Amino acid sequence: MAYSKTPTDWFPNYTEDGVDQFTFDIADMPDLDVDKIDIGEATPTGDIAEILRSILKKAAAVYAGQATADKPEQWSGLASFSENIATGIKSETYTFRFNTSEDAGATSSVVDES
Repeated sequence: MAYSKTPTDWFPNYTEDGVDQFTFDIADMPDLDVDKIDIGEATPTGDIAEILRSILKKAAAVYAGQATADKPEQWSGLASFSENIATGIKSETYTFRFNTSEDAGATSSVVDES
C-alpha cells in the first residue's frame, strides 16, 4: 500500500468540521483514558504531557509499521525507548523530521508527496 496522507488512515476515528476544528478520538490513542483528557471545571485531571505523548506514540507506531517503500518521502518519524539502569527511570523520545516548502515559520508547509 502506498503512503497515505489522509488523517483517518493514521487515526481512524479522526473528525473535522470543515471550518476550524478537528478531533482525535480516545479510541485511537494508546495509553490514554478519560482521566488524562478531562478538563472539568471542579477538579480537572487532564494532562497535556499524556495527550501529546499518546498522539506522538500513535503516529510513530503507524509510521514504523509501514513497509519502507510505503513510507512518506517528505517526512519521517522515530521512536526510541530507554532506561537508566542506575535510577530505573524509563524514557520515550519521539523525533519527527519534515521537509518544508519555506523557511521555518508560521506559514511553511510540509512538501507535498505528489
